[in-house]
Amino acid sequence: MTEKRAPKEGDARNEDQKEKGGEPKTIRCRSEFKGVLSFVLGAGDARREISMAPGGVADLPADSKYIQRLIGEGRLSRVE
Repeated sequence: MTEKRAPKEGDARNEDQKEKGGEPKTIRCRSEFKGVLSFVLGAGDARREISMAPGGVADLPADSKYIQRLIGEGRLSRVE
């Protein structure tokens, strides 16, 4: 018997946005860390590997608690 996994909160929001024809909300961030930042975002099959050199810029998911924590710690900053 296969156990079904309930979708995570971020998964449901992203799927709703895709069904409405929109893309998941992203924010542009710059790495303020002195070394390379490397992490994996996502769950299940929708995984995305990110590597950012110091001063590097990337579009990252706005609803990610991990990204919000990195911004709060000063390792990432928002770029307008």
